[in-house]
Amino acid sequence: MKQLTIFDNTPESSDAGDETQPLEITSGSSAEQLFLALWIRFAPDDAPQFKREYRGIPGRKYRFDFALPTYKIAVEIDGGIWSGGRHVRGKGFEEDLEKMNLAVLYNWKVLRFTPGMLERGGHSCIAQIMTLVKRVEVAVAFQNRSDTGERLL
Repeated sequence: MKQLTIFDNTPESSDAGDETQPLEITSGSSAEQLFLALWIRFAPDDAPQFKREYRGIPGRKYRFDFALPTYKIAVEIDGGIWSGGRHVRGKGFEEDLEKMNLAVLYNWKVLRFTPGMLERGGHSCIAQIMTLVKRVEVAVAFQNRSDTGERLL
């Protein structure tokens, strides 16, 4: 059985430096718990490990729900879209846009999912993340070969 390791990167745990503690699958919103369950079920065993509540934008308090910092990939779970939650109300919506725009400026690739997307197509959501991971790996390998002067084509 696949071992789940999701790291807690909340301010309380990150005060001690880079050390992070594994999270229980029961932490976070129900949609975040669903995402973790889908990750356990569908992600390959050698998939990278997420950090939870990761601050990836220097000087800002914004946190990504889940992040793969090495790949600069973030996953956001946007709940409350049908009930008028913060993600679709004026101020919350604008804050989300600012966060996403800053993420792009800092070269983050952000995938956003709603609870409904996870419920209807969880496998597809995980496949999208893994496709992005593989694309980043290919780009890094290409860049590394290019930096060494190796003929690429």
